[in-house]
Amino acid sequence: MLLPTLLHASGTCTPASVTTYGYDNSRDNVNPSECTFKASTLPATLTVDSSADLTGIAYAQPLYMYQLNGVNTLFVATEENMVYALNADGDGHNNLPLIWMQTLNMGVDAKVPYTSLPTSQSGQYCDNIVPYVGVTGTPVIDASTNVMYVVSKHITPAGVVTQRLTALNIANGAILAFLDIPTVFGINFPTITFSALTQNQRAGLALTHPSGQSPLVYVAWGSHCDYQGYNGIVGVFTLTTSGQTNTLSIVAGFDDEGYTIGKNPSYPNGGIWMSGVAPAIDDLPSGTGDVYLSTGNGPFIPGLAYGESVLRLHNAGTNTLLTVPGFYTPNAWQTLNNGTTFPCGQNAIYLPAPENTTFCPAGDFDLGSGGVILARPVGFTLAHGDNFVALAAGKEGVVYVNSPYQMTQNTGADGGTIISTACTTGVNGVIQCFGAITIPLPCCSGTRDYGNRGSAAFWRGADGPPAVPENILYVAGSQDTKIRAYQMDNFSLKNGSFTTAPLGTVTWPSNNGVIPYPGSSPVVTWNAAAGNGGVNDAVLWVLDTSNYEKLASNTSSTPVLRGAEARRRLSQRRREGA
Repeated sequence: MLLPTLLHASGTCTPASVTTYGYDNSRDNVNPSECTFKASTLPATLTVDSSADLTGIAYAQPLYMYQLNGVNTLFVATEENMVYALNADGDGHNNLPLIWMQTLNMGVDAKVPYTSLPTSQSGQYCDNIVPYVGVTGTPVIDASTNVMYVVSKHITPAGVVTQRLTALNIANGAILAFLDIPTVFGINFPTITFSALTQNQRAGLALTHPSGQSPLVYVAWGSHCDYQGYNGIVGVFTLTTSGQTNTLSIVAGFDDEGYTIGKNPSYPNGGIWMSGVAPAIDDLPSGTGDVYLSTGNGPFIPGLAYGESVLRLHNAGTNTLLTVPGFYTPNAWQTLNNGTTFPCGQNAIYLPAPENTTFCPAGDFDLGSGGVILARPVGFTLAHGDNFVALAAGKEGVVYVNSPYQMTQNTGADGGTIISTACTTGVNGVIQCFGAITIPLPCCSGTRDYGNRGSAAFWRGADGPPAVPENILYVAGSQDTKIRAYQMDNFSLKNGSFTTAPLGTVTWPSNNGVIPYPGSSPVVTWNAAAGNGGVNDAVLWVLDTSNYEKLASNTSSTPVLRGAEARRRLSQRRREGA
């Protein structure tokens, strides 16, 4: 995630703070307050200006507060349960001076070696987070109170693994309150069993301010390496203050695999991880406050279990279960969930246009590998009174376009036929699905490192005047050969569907022309205050992760940040009149 420029504001542009994953609760990955970088003056290369030594690896996205107590401040949380506040402007000597640091390992609790966590059936440790597992999900900041919320993992001297939600004062790092996540969720609502040992907190935290209520923090859990004993669990927490006492408490919960079968080993999983993307929330003034997310491997049973699904969750009030007023489950969910035992070369699933190809996944091909974007177009009104469409994509590279209204009409997918189209449209389906990521590998190739494993970016353009609608979705999937841009159709259907032929593409410039695992989450930066001129100078950023494996093994390497002109370089077909 590209942070806003770390320079002071000038003219009409004021840099925005980054308080949550993806810039806002729509998770659209667009920063409209970029005051320095422009496509017309973009340098050929970017260099590391300043850095800081941290204890532990940072999987969580850094956050940023513009002029916090007069200082531009960068916040970083690490897997060794350390939270740092750094002076983002540097000291002129290639350093980011420390403002404060805080350990979340309170008392006798310690950081968790990955070898303390469960193993696979063959006895292998999950080594996708090494050597310690602490803060993995991106924290969230409440800018109205200067409070950061962060989830960490700990181990006691007796070897008991726990997880903890902590509220920090971002001005000085003081711990305001903390809550050890209970093994049983439930106050005035049915209980949900929670295992701090097996549940992995990967998705970013989400925060919303319901009218007249205390802020609500949504925390979602999945698994480590799909090792058994986990479900897709959501906890909703709030911070209240009485006098000098701050208290964190759980006020709602959700288990995407049901409240009875979740305890049955025949019906596990359904993890919520989304490659670190935070749940999206429809919390604009005209919104419902509902939460949107996608789930991974797990069974689908209408009304009870929601594996391989896009979910719309509703919080009906304090001390309740979250309800499911809307959802979408592809009719090929069994294939996405379990793969196929068909012989190599026999069709297992058909991808929709423009992919128009077939593949037979060897296993785990889940929908929940990417997050959900609430795409709010500019320039036209959506059907059904919708203010947005909910976009989700998974490992098969298909984008599912969901109408909030239509999600409420769903009664369930079909039986999950193995040889089937990848998605269902109509009453029990989506507005549209299209193959946005090319999967160049042959059927039964033995690899599963392709598809969408992160967030896309949806850039609506300028609201005007003069309005300059763009409504473009940018995707950079693992193992694809191009960054692809798709434009929402505002000429005919006006239902939120996209033109399935890419508006434009950029060939990947490194790694033998293949976007390396785990792909990239594009970001668009531009200066909305500059109006039309800002649109023309929008920049699309992607992270080149060619050295990902070296980074994971602590081998010396340097990640590369690449920039391209968002409007022109990826819009060749439109400029040529196509």
